[in-house]
Amino acid sequence: MLKNINNKKLPYNTYNFNARSYKEDYRVAGWDSENTMINKFKLAADTIKFDGISDWLDVGCGPGSFFKYINASCNMTGVDISEDVVARANTNYPNATYNIMDVEKLSFPDESFDLITMVGVLDIIAIDPHQAIMEAMRVSKGGGIVYIATKNINWMGFRGGSKPDTKYNWYSISDITDAIDMYNGRSIYMGGYDESGGEIVSLNDSDTMFIFAMKNPTLAKESTGDSDNTSA
Repeated sequence: MLKNINNKKLPYNTYNFNARSYKEDYRVAGWDSENTMINKFKLAADTIKFDGISDWLDVGCGPGSFFKYINASCNMTGVDISEDVVARANTNYPNATYNIMDVEKLSFPDESFDLITMVGVLDIIAIDPHQAIMEAMRVSKGGGIVYIATKNINWMGFRGGSKPDTKYNWYSISDITDAIDMYNGRSIYMGGYDESGGEIVSLNDSDTMFIFAMKNPTLAKESTGDSDNTSA
């Protein structure tokens, strides 16, 4: 298990309740607002060349909002633990394929996808993030992109007296990058992210961080345009 984790989760029954009760996608997925949800998607849209992607897996897909926002022409597969959320996703954006699946044990063959996204999923559920990242790297193709967005325990606001919200899990950047490195990947682009403004900032200037990584990263420049570009 990685360090700096509060080990909180959005209860499974609550997640199903959200899918049945709320109209807004962000509330179904447990996001703070529609704006913060969309801005995390925008970062991926601005960074990844989706016209070069053939098979995309969204881990913790929620109601399919990411697929709906990008509306890519590739094969899109979403996994989520909640049957009610997956049912909502099938209605919300039927152009993707959805599966009820444990993110710690993905039922896909090795090297199945050239893009894997994990946006906020590590924040809210009680899983072993090390295992979840290992599975993401396992099912990634060589040269595939893995995009992770999660909570940043080293935000400088915590030095001023603010406390981490205990409804989330919190990580240091090394928690995530060390796990990526262990499973034949390399982090190539990372930083802090101002969710409200949709801007990349210094890593310690935001309570949210992002990491773009690659498995066998020989195609980094072609896939993201600028390898080894970090914001620290």
